Amino acid sequence: MAIIPQANSKLAALGNPPPAGTYIARCIEVVDLMDQPRRKYQSEEIENIDVTRFVFGVEDKGEQYRVATRELKISGNSKSNMFRLIKGWLGKDPAAGLDTQDLLGQPAQLQIAEEQGSNGQTYRNIIAVSPVLAQLADSVPSVEAFAKGDEGDVVAPF
Repeated sequence: MAIIPQANSKLAALGNPPPAGTYIARCIEVVDLMDQPRRKYQSEEIENIDVTRFVFGVEDKGEQYRVATRELKISGNSKSNMFRLIKGWLGKDPAAGLDTQDLLGQPAQLQIAEEQGSNGQTYRNIIAVSPVLAQLADSVPSVEAFAKGDEGDVVAPF
């Protein structure tokens, strides 16, 4: 099922990202956006594409963080960013017909780096997603750990 929020500006609801480093995480949300207008590569022509973002929950030194991937064009092409991210995450090529929602709850190891934006601001972005080593499986946070707000209400990151 695709979740279609009003605007991408809701990423601010994720809060501050974790510091740069390597983390054990769990996918806590998959956000699919359908028919998003975007300029074609090296063109002024506008096309509508379907994109997805994976939101991960990370715990570090008693703090909880939410961090999302960049928008990924939904594509089964082996050269696409989405295909490469999922391949790195699962350790194998994603099967044809894979539903992005099937990745909800899956553990992952994230590498987060600081990157300088063209506007001069510093951002922390996910630069690699890989499978969790078997010996670290017990340290993967649960989805439920990120589903409760201060009042016990269920909150979504978007």
